[in-house]
Amino acid sequence: TGILVSQSGDILSNEAALDMRMSSDMMKEAWYIDVMEKGSMPVLTSLRRQDFTMDKSQWVISIGQEITDTQGNHVGLFILDFSYEVIERFLDDLNLGAEGFAFIMTDTDALVFHEDSAYFESTEKLAELTAIRRMPLGYDEGMRKLVHQIAIEGTNWSLVGVSSLDHLSAARRQLFEVIVMVAILLILTAVGSGVLIASRISKPIRSLEEAMNRLSSGFAEAVEIPNSCYEVDNLRMRFNEMRVEIETLLAGIKEKEHILRESEIRALYSQINPHFLYNTLDTIIWMAEFKDTEKVVAITKALAQFFRISLSQGDAFIPLSKEIEHVQQYLFIQEQRYGEQLNYEIDLDPALEQANVPKIILQPIVENAIYHGIKPLDRPGHLWIKASLDHVGQLVIAIRDDGIGFDQNLEKSSSSTTKLGGVGLENVNRRIALIYGAPYGLEIHSTPGVGTEVTIRLPLGHRGQA
Repeated sequence: TGILVSQSGDILSNEAALDMRMSSDMMKEAWYIDVMEKGSMPVLTSLRRQDFTMDKSQWVISIGQEITDTQGNHVGLFILDFSYEVIERFLDDLNLGAEGFAFIMTDTDALVFHEDSAYFESTEKLAELTAIRRMPLGYDEGMRKLVHQIAIEGTNWSLVGVSSLDHLSAARRQLFEVIVMVAILLILTAVGSGVLIASRISKPIRSLEEAMNRLSSGFAEAVEIPNSCYEVDNLRMRFNEMRVEIETLLAGIKEKEHILRESEIRALYSQINPHFLYNTLDTIIWMAEFKDTEKVVAITKALAQFFRISLSQGDAFIPLSKEIEHVQQYLFIQEQRYGEQLNYEIDLDPALEQANVPKIILQPIVENAIYHGIKPLDRPGHLWIKASLDHVGQLVIAIRDDGIGFDQNLEKSSSSTTKLGGVGLENVNRRIALIYGAPYGLEIHSTPGVGTEVTIRLPLGHRGQA
């Protein structure tokens, strides 16, 4: 309960009925002066009752705070009361043994709490508690009880606990149980040691078995088993010989697979559509006939640069900036052929310019977008190329057009694959899978009448096995 009491006796409280001594001049009331002098210290008080009854349900603990005006003059008190039974319920949970008990006293030997209200009336009982409070902490031979004391922070109170021997007996019983458990563990350890010594006969066999299991998973080292018998040692030597032979065979297989992979990648490079060269030369001849010298020179330079980057001195990997330059030369030549019907944009993050990628992975996809997406349009088409990093740090190159698109739900057939330029896309996808593994390659999303987007996903900074 919270109460505001002014010096003139005015009261503001959340309690409907108050039972307090009041007057027009509260400075004449002893309880008012008592609370004001003791300040914020908690006090066991009867200020809320006319008579101090021994019925503990009527007791309260009060904390008072003086209220002053801006000049520091006394105005009134703020009093916060809580039931005495709160402390009693809390201390009931203490485990002090069958004969143990707890009490609270102030540093002036005033009793604040004891479960037996008779201690508040009896001078002898109060003296007994005072003597206990002043006893040295620890076990007392006379009472055969353990005494411990805790100062309650923010007050002048001390909580004194007196534990009976039955509580200590429980602790002694627990200690005995721990000793028994340790003894059992020692016995089990001794038995286990005996079994371990006895198993030394089968240990070499188990070592060989573990080595065989590791060999089946692709990794095994030479087995050494000291102090083994002749039969086991003979098995060990035969196993080591077999391991060396298997590793030799595996190394040969891996080398052949590597050579085969390189051959397949070179074959895929050679499959890149040569029609582009034919069409470009045809365009140069056509412009030469019309004496368009500037365009002839520009296209010829672009074509030379295109094939210079394609060759790349035999390197299978080139910087992403070179791959973008390669496809720019291709788009420049196509732009001369198609004029305003072809528009394109390239967005390359400067931080990715030196990222190594397999060469000639963009041109087949761009060629597919122009011939099968933009060329059939009766309006100008647009092509977008963007290179960026995804949320897991992988390199993602997206090639998107606003061409005629196609229905991905149609059943795949040889005719539809040809129509969609499947040879060029499959060429790039196959090369990426051979170099980096199955998780990497192309993702295609298309909508009829809207366009197509092809996404290349590669591990950044990884040159694969080309």
